[in-house]
Amino acid sequence: MPGTIDHSLVNRLQNLKGLSWISDAPLFIDHCLVEQFFDAIVRPAYEHESTTEAEEKTRNLSFKAAVEAAAKVELDKPTWIPDWLFPLKGELSGNASLEGAGDRSKSSSTVRQLKPIWNAERQLEELTRHYFQFHPSRLLVNLRPFEEDGFKEDWSLFNADPEFFTEVPRALAFLDLEASTTIIPIAAEFEDGTVSRLYEELARKLTTEDGGPKQVYPDAANISPEDLPQKRKEYWESYKNHYSATQAMLVIEEASKRHNRIRWIDFRVPIGENGETLHLHVVPRGKSDAGVFGYNFVRRAFKHGVRMVGTLKSEPDMNVIAIYDK
Repeated sequence: MPGTIDHSLVNRLQNLKGLSWISDAPLFIDHCLVEQFFDAIVRPAYEHESTTEAEEKTRNLSFKAAVEAAAKVELDKPTWIPDWLFPLKGELSGNASLEGAGDRSKSSSTVRQLKPIWNAERQLEELTRHYFQFHPSRLLVNLRPFEEDGFKEDWSLFNADPEFFTEVPRALAFLDLEASTTIIPIAAEFEDGTVSRLYEELARKLTTEDGGPKQVYPDAANISPEDLPQKRKEYWESYKNHYSATQAMLVIEEASKRHNRIRWIDFRVPIGENGETLHLHVVPRGKSDAGVFGYNFVRRAFKHGVRMVGTLKSEPDMNVIAIYDK
């Protein structure tokens, strides 16, 4: 029946190997990305549309007992209960005739069409289990390989060979970040078509009489390829040194107020030991309020930490699948 529990799944959290938090209700989940990625990796052969259940009931009815009960109800019925609530009324009384008394049998059947519950949250759980079983070497937990066989001891996401990001299936990463996580909004496209460079506005907000972030992003046209990675590390490090989660939150929410809902939004998260940052790409497609990414993501991540799941791509970057608050 709809809403019943499949007891075979009660212990499903035990099969997620320490990542049971993905079974929580996400703050954000990219339904389109999950559906497409699930189909690409798991390749289900069928889609379960519905289940039909038939139920047949047989009842023995005593017409005599029914009439007696109806007569008693009519006699005992309070005056404030409307007559239309009672199918046998008026002419039946305590002296009602019981002609036609006897037993009858009546059967009925019910057919239910049950639609299976199959949503992005459940697909993400199934994707995680699929990776554990079939692709453990392509699964990262807090930027370390879940299965470290074949990886050097000093391996990190930031010194990985380029082939690591292009191998199939795409690497799936789980991040569980602690409080004081710095999340820098860098750019967003809004429903009115505006693409806003949020990091420039944030730099202005963070600049005080005591200084602020570097004002000019290192341009590849003016800096040698050898020096460019270090210059960009220094640039994002300057935000971390003057960071305010409140100001970062306001940059997002004020821009959304001017330009309407967010189509996509990108962030930088300083996450490496040597000033490296992870680029996050999030696509709400105009379906999430600005407060999801302003207060609940940026502000609360700094206060309490945050959890994320995403697929990895070169540089390294992450396409965020889901965000879970703490």
